Amino acid sequence: MSISPFPRLLVLCGLLAGCGPADVPFELRFAAASGNAPVDCAGRLADLRFYVTDLAVLRPDGGRARVDLAANGRWQGQGIGLIDLEDGTGSCANGTPDGNDRLVGRVPPGDVAGLSFVIGVPFASNHADPLAAAAPLDDMSMHWHWRSGYKFLRAAATDGKRRVSVHLGSAGCRGAVTAIEGCNFPNRVAVTLPDWRPGKSVTVDLGQLLEAVPVGAEPVTHCESGPADPACAGLMPVFGFDVASGAQVMPQRVFRTGP
Repeated sequence: MSISPFPRLLVLCGLLAGCGPADVPFELRFAAASGNAPVDCAGRLADLRFYVTDLAVLRPDGGRARVDLAANGRWQGQGIGLIDLEDGTGSCANGTPDGNDRLVGRVPPGDVAGLSFVIGVPFASNHADPLAAAAPLDDMSMHWHWRSGYKFLRAAATDGKRRVSVHLGSAGCRGAVTAIEGCNFPNRVAVTLPDWRPGKSVTVDLGQLLEAVPVGAEPVTHCESGPADPACAGLMPVFGFDVASGAQVMPQRVFRTGP
């Protein structure tokens, strides 16, 4: 009696993690702007660094395909990417000389109907021991020691009339590093861009933050994500957050599809 080859084929496919189409390369670039005008360290930008996680492309049927970010020992690892759009020169003198404007990885092939990601660090990684962290969580300039977690985003800019500085991260956390029970204000920003398509970039519009600052505010409107911080009252809603509850109840307005 002959044996059908199909069971053997199924076993082989299982060992090879599937016989479907191979994943395809993925690249996503980020750029800073204020409205429609690019900004850089020549004068308008002072800082812009942020963590990206849960990166996925959207499918026409409403599904999501996660992007597998390739670990590179510096900017990507553990499914987390670090974008750094300052270069430590000019108005970014408090920054670092090296930077990174893109995320690279692989994604299952298929039609794309948008992009989604989260600005932040997952809970377990956010509150682990930073001294034992691997890249990109080994950047101590991004760790918020007194809040037992990371700064998900550091942004600072001016339009000549107003200056704004934002350090976004979890607040109201209970416990100590490696033993955080929970946070009243997680402050992870969910971003959905239904008009994004492969080849497009993502623009970080700091003008949205500047517009939330009253003209003449002195010396710098600096928000550190605390619900009791008056400077955060106008800025946290730009990320979609309700200041009182900490819930993201509105679409964020900082990240948009670029050219």
